[in-house]
Amino acid sequence: MPKLMNTYKYMGHRPYDFTNSNGEKICGISLYIACEDENVIGYCTDKINLKSDINLPSDIKFGDNLTIMFDRNMEGTVYFSDFKQDDSFTFLRNCPRYYPYDKTIEALEIVYDTLHKRQSGEDTSRSPVTLVWDEYMANILAIQGMEKAMAADIMRKVSEILMVGRSLGVRIT
Repeated sequence: MPKLMNTYKYMGHRPYDFTNSNGEKICGISLYIACEDENVIGYCTDKINLKSDINLPSDIKFGDNLTIMFDRNMEGTVYFSDFKQDDSFTFLRNCPRYYPYDKTIEALEIVYDTLHKRQSGEDTSRSPVTLVWDEYMANILAIQGMEKAMAADIMRKVSEILMVGRSLGVRIT
């Protein structure tokens, strides 16, 4: 697996300690970091979660530099939901993770299932999984017009992925 090492500015941290829905105790630290990025004016910020067996230096202060090495598979998986299915994305139509018009929810279900497998510990990988959903609002409005309960369920799943998914490597754009 590739290793990625970067230097970040320490912005702060917050310990966490809770029991998940499977009864497992989860402990660690949410580490808030910043770094320079050529595409950002100022600093790019992020939060990473550290397991309880990883300790921060005891003398660390706000603004100190931290060198962090990530040892993980940097290859990711992208699913593409194309509700409109116009000619803009014809080049994707033969791709295995392309979901047109009436199949967009299938992509959501796959990504949502990945999130839950990672939350439960069944899937310990953190390689990025991203759902790109073109015309999400048009898609959800069309579903609301036919089946309100289904639309509410979809919005709940999207919200859950947006709120929980980042630290698990699962995203929607």
